[in-house]
Amino acid sequence: TLFRSIIGFEKDTAEAAALRCNDVPEAVAYILEVQSNKPKIEVGKIGGDFFTNKLSEGDADIKKYVPYRNSEGFLVHVCKYILHRVPSASTYCVLCDEPHVFDCAMLRPAVCGRALCTFAYTDMKVGSDAAESVATDVGVVDLLVNIFIAAANSAAAEGTAERASRMLNPYPSIEEPTKKGALALDPAKPKFAELGAIAAQLPTTEEILGSGSSDSLNKALDKRHRLAFPLFNWIINSNRSYLVKIDPIIPMMETSHQYLLLMSTPEKEGKFKQLKAKHGTKWAFHGSRTNNWHSILRNGLMNMSGTSYQLNGAAHGSGVYFAPQAATSLGYSGAGAAGAVTPSTGKPEYLVASKMICLALCEIISTHVNDCGWCWTVADNDAIMTRFFFVYPQGTYGPGPAAAQSMDATLQAQVDVVMRRYGMS
Repeated sequence: TLFRSIIGFEKDTAEAAALRCNDVPEAVAYILEVQSNKPKIEVGKIGGDFFTNKLSEGDADIKKYVPYRNSEGFLVHVCKYILHRVPSASTYCVLCDEPHVFDCAMLRPAVCGRALCTFAYTDMKVGSDAAESVATDVGVVDLLVNIFIAAANSAAAEGTAERASRMLNPYPSIEEPTKKGALALDPAKPKFAELGAIAAQLPTTEEILGSGSSDSLNKALDKRHRLAFPLFNWIINSNRSYLVKIDPIIPMMETSHQYLLLMSTPEKEGKFKQLKAKHGTKWAFHGSRTNNWHSILRNGLMNMSGTSYQLNGAAHGSGVYFAPQAATSLGYSGAGAAGAVTPSTGKPEYLVASKMICLALCEIISTHVNDCGWCWTVADNDAIMTRFFFVYPQGTYGPGPAAAQSMDATLQAQVDVVMRRYGMS
């Protein structure tokens, strides 16, 4: 009876406690004493060393640790552990539970690029049925695939591997279909020209919707290139941001391709809300060429000033660059001046990597903005939250975006409607 009452601890230790002790409190005290004499903790392990009151030298990071209190019991401790881990879960690989190679706090959990995890991901098919997600998220899949194609084409055309690596960060990690344990696409040995050739074989959205099933799409793509379908899956599943088409849209931005774009963990979002309540926020646009968004969606919008990933100059200081006027940021997206936009035909308008331009609308803590007039700089990544993402399929934009000011009352009212719709106000 006593042994059954202390289930949840290591079996050998629980059995020894049941033989030596007269009641449950005495048995738990005995078990904890035995465990306190062990030389090292395996943080996060349920049972055994999971029950501890302090960290010992050489332990893993604090985000995996919750001190055990005798007065709370096993189930309460497990619940507290889950609540403690969930906010920062996406900073760790879902398979090995080690921090991601690139230290960034994104929203969606993902498999890391380490070789063993790549093999396990490929063999176990974790979240790999991309065709099912296409049925409900056609616009998002269309966007992710075309952004990748733009990045792959630009990387293949680059003269140096260093610049190519900036665009394709991360580089795909894909197992060789015909040879288990070998990587056909290896981040440690990137082949940019070959990847560009494979990207050219990726399916159009019409082909995906017409395939009927994941198996039929796989067979069709295998005829083009043996890595086309695995690469297609990787593009979708490696996206660590939350992207969803918004309804209603923001009318002033004059495009049907409008998305809610969230890239931060609940932990970072919570800190942002605290700063927002204290200092308030401003809104600003961020523009970057389409080939850069592959990396941004997976690593976050971060201050790269002074690093090898800095793409433009820093005339107004270190930080992420924003603009209060949409037209300014659209210029950095590769767009020219505002021009005529072909009227919508009412049919689905799919994207083309070589034409489309992208623009983000971000919320920023007011006190962290370095206002330089036509542009703003923000040095602290934690003071930036991406909120909306706009895509212009034809590479041009109309009078609405040309005149849009991020702090304009009309645009703010339209943004507030969408924010309330998605519970973000």
